[in-house]
Amino acid sequence: MLDVMVSHTDEKTLQAQGLQPTVLLGREIIFDSRTQCSRPGGLRSSFLYSQVGSVFESKDTLYYLAGPGFRNHTSLTAVLTLDNVGWRVTLDAM
Repeated sequence: MLDVMVSHTDEKTLQAQGLQPTVLLGREIIFDSRTQCSRPGGLRSSFLYSQVGSVFESKDTLYYLAGPGFRNHTSLTAVLTLDNVGWRVTLDAM
């Protein structure tokens, strides 16, 4: 998980939508219910709506986390740059 450092204004905008400035960055998809199988590549979620235990919920998608992973802070620019530097991602609506 990446806690995204956003401006106070952006944080208020996210809060008004019920979201938090945290995204999920995954390197391996074990099972994708849309394709009914595992798939290559990584993913970056949209902002966090809710998290309970190992379930991360974004605005439109539920993610079941299979391991402990890690959590870091980063800038929004760094998160968006992942799309342009060869990190293969599939975005849900961000």
